[in-house]
Amino acid sequence: MPLQPGYDYSHAVWEAKLDGRAPPHVDAKHVTPGFWRKKERDGADKPIAVFVVDNELWVKVGAGEPFQFNGPAAEEDFSFKTMSFCDAVEYEVYLHAVEHGTWPEQVAAPAVRHIGPGDNGPPELILQERIEALEAECREWFQGVEQRIETQEHSDKLANFSDRFRELENEAKDTREAGRKPHLDAAAAVQAVWKPLQDRAETARKWANGEIGKWQQREKARLLAEAAAAAARGEAVKADATKVKSGTRGRPVALRSRLEYRVDDADQLWAHYRDDARLRMNPAVLQTLKRLVEDDHEAGRPTPGAHMERVNTAT
Repeated sequence: MPLQPGYDYSHAVWEAKLDGRAPPHVDAKHVTPGFWRKKERDGADKPIAVFVVDNELWVKVGAGEPFQFNGPAAEEDFSFKTMSFCDAVEYEVYLHAVEHGTWPEQVAAPAVRHIGPGDNGPPELILQERIEALEAECREWFQGVEQRIETQEHSDKLANFSDRFRELENEAKDTREAGRKPHLDAAAAVQAVWKPLQDRAETARKWANGEIGKWQQREKARLLAEAAAAAARGEAVKADATKVKSGTRGRPVALRSRLEYRVDDADQLWAHYRDDARLRMNPAVLQTLKRLVEDDHEAGRPTPGAHMERVNTAT
């Protein structure tokens, strides 16, 4: 279609948008020469070229053949329905999209070996190969940019790799959860039937042992007194003379001694250990301090020696 008079079909608008400048006046009835990327909802953005040859306006969409509008109304329709959703791109970016079918920052699904119906390859092997292939592709690309993100295009590319890894991560997570759900349900059913019975028997056992222990303590004291009296008389005392056991079947119930932690003076104890590196670097202590600082910060209380700092993390 011949250029319509009165409109500037130069690359001025395209160049201004590339540079981030406010473009000259744009008439929505006309298309603007340059190289463009039309945004699509499914992410399959289309490369579009608008160019002038011998005073004729031509348009090329994707890998299709160049075409001309059959009149001003067709140009206006294309401008409204297509060019309104386009971003300006460099010629090299447009050319990459046309030649490769993807934009420079896009990450294609990695190729993996085909596992057909006759192959007994497990699903986890297929997913493992997909992850490894994507890792290799990502590492190769990152080496190609000297292991440093310097541009928006680089950032977009690596973010798209990250999104593909997220998809594979979710695929593995969903498959893992689906695979273990029947087992968890079965385990929950077993727990629901047998755990209350176990707990009831345990409670009864501990009650019985507690009552036995009261008697055994008294019996132990009596035997110790007898042994002491026998020793005072010069009589021999057997090594097991003071042992106390109860029960004639299964495991006998007996007194068993152990050392238990007791605090006599909390201030004195803290003063002794407060400078000990073992205490200062203990993960449980550090985690407790972290929770205290967070709670006090939330409540507006002072936290001497610590502060809350905003940290930015790419997710």
